[in-house]
Amino acid sequence: MFQLPVCPYCNAVYHYKEVKQISKEKSHKCYHCNKNFNVEKLPGTAVLWSIVIIFAILINVSILMVMTTFNIIPLLIISLLAAILGFILIPYFTGFKKENKR
Repeated sequence: MFQLPVCPYCNAVYHYKEVKQISKEKSHKCYHCNKNFNVEKLPGTAVLWSIVIIFAILINVSILMVMTTFNIIPLLIISLLAAILGFILIPYFTGFKKENKR
């Protein structure tokens, strides 16, 4: 389902930690074929964050319905865990594309 991106020229495999570092750049040079490619966030990133936010809201609402006394700590923890999950999944929503030769 989720796949990390590969070099668009030689299909060199990039691991999670490498993609996470590369995703902060606009372009990158492949370690295998030494060709430059563009790094971009895929359109699905907005969908990822929408799912994470909806997931956090639904869990928070269900916790509020079950709890007899209001306590904000579990709600904050759930929201923080949802945000961490979103940041962990960002490399899976990164794409590598060939550079446009002009």
